[in-house]
Amino acid sequence: MHLLMMGAVISRHCLRHKAEKFSGVLTDTYNWLCWERIILPEVRDQQYIDHQPPRPVDFINSLSNTAGFYVGQHLGLNGKNLFLYHHGFPVQMALILAQNDLKLKKQRQILVGGVDELLEPVGYTKKFLGICSDLQLGEGSNWLTLRNEKEGALASIDIMPEEIGFKELFALVEGLDSKSRLAFGMRMPPEDVAVFMEHTVCARFDYESHCGYYETVPLYAINRFIEHEKGSLLFIDYFEKRYRVMTLSVFG
Repeated sequence: MHLLMMGAVISRHCLRHKAEKFSGVLTDTYNWLCWERIILPEVRDQQYIDHQPPRPVDFINSLSNTAGFYVGQHLGLNGKNLFLYHHGFPVQMALILAQNDLKLKKQRQILVGGVDELLEPVGYTKKFLGICSDLQLGEGSNWLTLRNEKEGALASIDIMPEEIGFKELFALVEGLDSKSRLAFGMRMPPEDVAVFMEHTVCARFDYESHCGYYETVPLYAINRFIEHEKGSLLFIDYFEKRYRVMTLSVFG
């Protein structure tokens, strides 16, 4: 099944403008925020500066969904407001859940997004995120409006439900035609990227030079491709020697 995107909405400040531009957000739309891990300055500093476990009140605050509440209030949404967490692939798992709920007709429309803030000092934030020291960090707020209807859609996206290994991914990439583009998650090992690009006829879609790393950056890559490109994109993400694949097709 393909998720159909009614509008790519980038940053909470332009949500209402984008929603009106792309045929509107239904009032009963479900509002889902996804994260890999919640970074509050208090929690980060307690762990990496004070070397203490988070205080209970700070831990509870890290699990709140205040941001989702204000997004829903800003757009006048009456649907459920959910907070979704996954270690490794937060965007993909949120989209898989949306795919299943829309297929089963549990909801008519789902707004999926992420809000990531860059916290100083950067060195401690990188330790908290568990990423290499030379990876440039960024911040962003990116959103997708999803329905199971093609009318009015800008694009469709298909999320492979299972993780795959290197051999399976290599065969998939090698079999693509030249009309497709490739993009890679920013935690992808450079040597893996080099191997895939050497054995494919596809051109690479560059989104990385326009942003830094944050945990929901795949949403930015999807939005950017919809805004600037046509055709198909295979987005390959990576975490701890595991791969996940999303295929985006832009209409028009």
